[in-house]
Amino acid sequence: MKEKLITFEIAKLAKEKGFNWPVNFYWYNNKPNDWHESDNDYLFNENEESDHISRPTQSLLQKWLREVKNCDVLTQINTIDMTGPKYYAHVSFDRNPLIHSDMTGYGDSYEAVFEVGLLLALQILNETK
Repeated sequence: MKEKLITFEIAKLAKEKGFNWPVNFYWYNNKPNDWHESDNDYLFNENEESDHISRPTQSLLQKWLREVKNCDVLTQINTIDMTGPKYYAHVSFDRNPLIHSDMTGYGDSYEAVFEVGLLLALQILNETK
């Protein structure tokens, strides 16, 4: 299974929040339709003035949120009906039940709902940190 890369919108927000782990994929010249792959992992978000934006996988961004920002982003099956499974994302900070969101991004695709959870986590960082 190939890991899903995050969207341009989420990558820009992750850079603003301080994401700077080495990755192979990046956007060139801050353009959403111009992404590239590097032969080696590189710190594309090394400084704010850089024209490049790191494009990590969903799971790498999730790991960074957990290890650096104490934020858990989980996607789980909520129900299974005639059309298939339905997923939801759960976001929590510092294991604090008062700072979280349930049933975020309810939908049919694990990856799409996970992306919504990652976006919400980065947006909540503005409000809580």
